[in-house]
Amino acid sequence: MINDKLLWTMDEYQAVVDYKGNSYSAINVLLSDSVTMREKNGKMKNLPETKEEFKKILETTIYLYSAIRKVYVLNGSKPYGKQIFRGGREGKVDRSFLSTSDSLKTAIDFARGHAKVDEGLLLLMESGNVPYIDIGKYIYDDFADGESEILFLPCESKNSQEISFPDCLEIAKEQGEHIAGAEAYIRKFGSLKCRQVELNELDYSKEKSTLSEEDLCMMFSEYKKNLETIRNTDKNSEEYENAYQQILQFKKNCCTWLHQKFYEINQNIDNQINIENDDIQVSEDHDMKEVFIGNTGDMYLVQDKVNNEEYYFKPAISKSGAERPYRANIQEAGYLIQKIINPENAVKCNVTEINGMYGAIQQKIPVDSQATKTFIEYFNRGKGTLSPEMITQILNEYLVDFCLCNYDAHARNFVVDENGRLRGIDKEQSFRYIKDDAENDMTFSVNYNEGYGEQPTIYSILFDQMKQGLISYEYLDDLNYRASRLAQYPDEQYRQIFEKYAYGKSKTPEEAEALLNSILDRKKNIVQNVVDRLKNGIYNEFYYNTSMKKHIQATEHIKTSDINAQTSIIKENLIEKQQNVNKENKVIKELPTFI
Repeated sequence: MINDKLLWTMDEYQAVVDYKGNSYSAINVLLSDSVTMREKNGKMKNLPETKEEFKKILETTIYLYSAIRKVYVLNGSKPYGKQIFRGGREGKVDRSFLSTSDSLKTAIDFARGHAKVDEGLLLLMESGNVPYIDIGKYIYDDFADGESEILFLPCESKNSQEISFPDCLEIAKEQGEHIAGAEAYIRKFGSLKCRQVELNELDYSKEKSTLSEEDLCMMFSEYKKNLETIRNTDKNSEEYENAYQQILQFKKNCCTWLHQKFYEINQNIDNQINIENDDIQVSEDHDMKEVFIGNTGDMYLVQDKVNNEEYYFKPAISKSGAERPYRANIQEAGYLIQKIINPENAVKCNVTEINGMYGAIQQKIPVDSQATKTFIEYFNRGKGTLSPEMITQILNEYLVDFCLCNYDAHARNFVVDENGRLRGIDKEQSFRYIKDDAENDMTFSVNYNEGYGEQPTIYSILFDQMKQGLISYEYLDDLNYRASRLAQYPDEQYRQIFEKYAYGKSKTPEEAEALLNSILDRKKNIVQNVVDRLKNGIYNEFYYNTSMKKHIQATEHIKTSDINAQTSIIKENLIEKQQNVNKENKVIKELPTFI
């Protein structure tokens, strides 16, 4: 059973993206219960200017906290496991989100930035039990150089003690960091202040606030005025002191309110850990009749008289009647992958046994027949257009079928329900061509079902249209969030989703393990692959096709001009020749006649 409730919402994903855009500066200022240097000197990056911007920062802070906590819990609440380095200056380094890496070189670069004021500090930190995420696994970074960026939840440091720079250097080398010329490093940075600390997660259980978000927003204007006062008033004046104390009170109010929200998030996530099984369970009191839908083989419509729900049940047998349990297992796996990537439109499906038959049972979707027909005609006959909402929904399901290596994703395996939602169905053919698609083709460029008279997948058709500029390639940006959700799901649990299918389909355990490895390989580095292999690949072809069209048009224009010019020259030559002939005739006519 997967827990998709622990995967990021769009708001949580966007909060992490905003952090990458450095909005964290404002976030951490709000989490500090003191007046920071950024506030005093007025150089705070992304300082909110309006109540609306302030409210947005509060909400981003909450979503960021939830995002980190969710991934940490989903992946087993395992500590980071390595000592990490951070460069900065003397002062508080706790109670705020902590961004760092395990790289000594990177930390030294940051510490050197404060060396001129003799405040440079190198911290060696034990991460302890503080929840964290490795941002690069879930958010694509154009400027990433392969180094992990670790973001910890707000924490406090304890057990601080001095440590020598050579000792820090030795620890970095033991952890696998390559450092050439260690002696040169010691000569250059040997005098840098170094401190070893332990990080500890904060306890918010006693944090209580009677204020609302709106109360804080109403206080924000006064906070802004007080900041102006302390920046422009004598530090020894009563006006300065009053403004300073009011800022401290505002900061305390913010911290207490946010900490209470953090505690509520922790409680909610803890309650999500042991979720109930939501499988379809058909009661003993049910009706069952055979139905015929396309070329799907044996299928039954099941009506549960207790809850008055209707389902489709497909026995796991071949068309010749042989038992094929793996066919039901892959249908269930397909639904679980939908829950990870595209939960909004997932079609509930699980394995079950009815009347002595093992198979897959699926919720019956209330279909909009006309909308479904229009969808099919677009891809099979090129009729009509796709709305922006439909293009987005197609791409939401795309990663599901990519993960499943499902080349049976033609238009007839989709329906549009009565709410306008596109629902992908019938994932039974998943992984049939995974050996042929060893390179994990993200554009479904080969139609492996062409020999059976099938159309290409709807994705390959859509991508071809993007390459030709008929549909904007910018729609692909929506895939970033879907890829992020997939990346968050632990590899070990992801693999377990397909184990029954792989071992049921394969002839030997070795063959099953090879299949599982191939399945997991399609998930590997999905955030980077969506951008590097898919988005950039389609954009490059679009750019090439656009450039070629312009070149051909320009060439045709040049050719036309050349022909016109040559025609004009020929005409001029003909006219000149005719004129010469006329002159000659005139001369002949005017000569005297001799007899």
